Amino acid sequence: MSFRCEACKIPQPAGSRPTTKVVAFRSKTYLTMGGDIPGTEIIKEQRLCSACATTLIAVTIDGQRPTFAPEPDYAADATPVD
Repeated sequence: MSFRCEACKIPQPAGSRPTTKVVAFRSKTYLTMGGDIPGTEIIKEQRLCSACATTLIAVTIDGQRPTFAPEPDYAADATPVD
């Protein structure tokens, strides 16, 4: 086992590499000598398999849960073949 995907919980084959995605961040003001700099700070990252990494569509702000894309309905888009 190389790693366990944190979204689908499936162990991945040996040698496979995870895709690391930022799933939560928060606003942060960095104090410097020249003035305050607004920015963001990572709260949580997830190690995902390639299938889950392609369906993660949005990150969240201030610790909320990540949003995944709905599964596409390929049958509805298919054109009938005569």
